Amino acid sequence: TDRDGKPDVTDPDDDNDGFTDVEEKAKGTDPKNQNSKPDTGKKIDTARIAGRDRIDTAIDISKKFFKKSKAVIVVRHDLFPDSMTASVLAKLKDAPILLNPTDRLDSRVGDEIKRLGAEEVIIVGGQDSVSEKVREELKAYDADKNVERIAGADRYGTSEMVAKRVVGITGKKNTAVLASGQLFPDALSVGTFASREGYPILLVKKNLIPEEVERAIRDLDINKTYIAGGLDTISRLVEAKLPNVVERMAGKTRYETSVAIAKSKFKDSKEAFIASGEEFADALVISPISGKYNLPTLLVSSRANGNQEVKGYIKDSKINKLVAIGGHRYIPSSIIDSLVK
Repeated sequence: TDRDGKPDVTDPDDDNDGFTDVEEKAKGTDPKNQNSKPDTGKKIDTARIAGRDRIDTAIDISKKFFKKSKAVIVVRHDLFPDSMTASVLAKLKDAPILLNPTDRLDSRVGDEIKRLGAEEVIIVGGQDSVSEKVREELKAYDADKNVERIAGADRYGTSEMVAKRVVGITGKKNTAVLASGQLFPDALSVGTFASREGYPILLVKKNLIPEEVERAIRDLDINKTYIAGGLDTISRLVEAKLPNVVERMAGKTRYETSVAIAKSKFKDSKEAFIASGEEFADALVISPISGKYNLPTLLVSSRANGNQEVKGYIKDSKINKLVAIGGHRYIPSSIIDSLVK
C-alpha cells in the first residue's frame, strides 16, 4: 500500500519502488522488498444490523437506508406467504419493508412511518396477514395518508396482484421470476435479482402453476422466465409449461441456491448481505436494499457445518465485506467468524 495509507489504483504509488498498487496487489507483496511475504488470504470486514426482534431489525434497516420515503410497505411479521413477492415493489417504490403483527399496529412501526414522512402505505397480504384493524389504525395516524392493500385470495393470487402493480410501474418487460410458494428461501434469495431488474416474482407449487399465476403470465405478456430453486421445489412438469425458461438458478440446498444466484447475477459484487435461511423476515426486509445497491443476499445456517458452499463462494469471490442482518439467535458471531476465516 502507499505510505500515506490510501489506496491508489490508477497512478504509481509513493513507495518509490516503481510499481503501482495494482501490481503489488496482484503479486500479494511488494516486489522490490525481498523480506515481504505474499498475503495468502483476504481480509473481509464484517458488520451487523439487528434490533431486539425482527420488527426492530426492519426498522433499523429503514433508518439506516432511508432518511425519508414517500412510500412504505407493511407485511405480516411472523408468516411468510403473502410477503414473499413484496421486495420488487418495495425497490421500485424506493420504500422500506416494515413488519407488523396481524391484529394491531405496533407503535414502533407507526413511529417509523411518521419519521419517514410517508404519504403512501401499502399493505401486502390479505386480512389474515394484516387485519383491517391495523389498516384503520394506520389511517388514523394521519388522515391524509393513503393506505391501501394489495392482496389476492391466497399467496398465489397475491403474487399475481403484486406482479401487476410492478408491471404498472415498470411497463411490460415481458419477464418474470418464478419461485416456490410453499417454501420461502428461494423466493427471498432471488428477490435481490428480481428487485434489481424490476422483474415480478410469481409463486408456483411444485407440480402446478396456479390459475392466478397462469393468468398473470398471460395478461402481462410474459415470454421469458427465470426459475429459482431446484427440482424439489419446482418440477420439470412446471418448468415445461413456463414460457422460455432462460435459466434455473439452483443448488442442492437453500444455501447453495443463494450461492448459485450470487454467482450468476452478482459476479462483481464486493459486498454481500447474509441472512438466516431458517427464518424469512430478515432476508425479506433487506432484499429491496440488496437490489438497489446491486449486492447479493446469501442465506446462512445457524449450524457451522451448513455453510460450506457459502464459505467457499465468499473465499473465491470479490467480496470483502459481509453485513449480517438479524441477531445472534439465527446468525451467531461464531458463524460470521467461520465464514471469513
